[in-house]
Amino acid sequence: MRTRLLDIAFRTMPEVTARVAAGLMLLPGRRMAVRPEERPVMDRARTTTVDAGRHRIRVHRWGDGERRVLLVHGWSGRAAQFAALVSRLQPGATVIAFDAPAHGASRGMTADIGMWIEAIRVLDEAVGGFDLVVGHSFGGLAVRRASLAGLVHGRIVSIAAPPSTDAVMKAYAAQAGLPDAVASGTNDALARRLGPVMASIAMDRSRPAAGTAAALLVVHDDADRAVPPVAADAVVAHWPGPSALLRTTGRGHNGILAAPDVLDAVVAFAAAPAEPAAASPRG
Repeated sequence: MRTRLLDIAFRTMPEVTARVAAGLMLLPGRRMAVRPEERPVMDRARTTTVDAGRHRIRVHRWGDGERRVLLVHGWSGRAAQFAALVSRLQPGATVIAFDAPAHGASRGMTADIGMWIEAIRVLDEAVGGFDLVVGHSFGGLAVRRASLAGLVHGRIVSIAAPPSTDAVMKAYAAQAGLPDAVASGTNDALARRLGPVMASIAMDRSRPAAGTAAALLVVHDDADRAVPPVAADAVVAHWPGPSALLRTTGRGHNGILAAPDVLDAVVAFAAAPAEPAAASPRG
């Protein structure tokens, strides 16, 4: 019934329907709570508020080690999800994570990938460059885009992340039950809305040549229901630099962040001098 109503609305008021659907896509929804096992780690953080473009974000910092690491959560997530990884990276590293606008402890009602990338850029400049940037889900997509745009230069870990913004749009359309015409119109409306944002952060102007991008570790679970496991193959196939792929089983989309084998792989990847972590062969 909803699909039929949307189809009728789009045929009678295409521009309005597309704009409304695009606006709804930018609403993260209910905020994730800090889990009891994450609370001790968050209580140890030094938390401040930082200006990131037109938005203010809550930034959490642990330690003062020489290695600098940034952790980037995904859509409807928050920094606290990385509690297990923060503990593994300590001591010996300066670990920073942020709550994106409209997420966690940061204010706001709407969010988009440009806000993630602007936050990554601002924090990278503030610390003089991160040695490692870890992104989960939508955050992994944002981290890869920021790296390809030359906004960060450290190694990249992309966990349970979609391969592209088009993939995110298709997943949203399928979940919302949007008819093909409505989905296409929504995609166009979103592109018009975010176009100036993307241009301002030079999303693709400085894409590195093949073989010159930062080393990338891709991690994905075979039981991920939010982002299909085949997404990992697409990410590796299209990355213009050295990459490695680690597959896990039975961890799911969020549980993968606390999986011991994943934590081991990320820590090893951070410490490796040149080649990407020897996780498992591609494919």
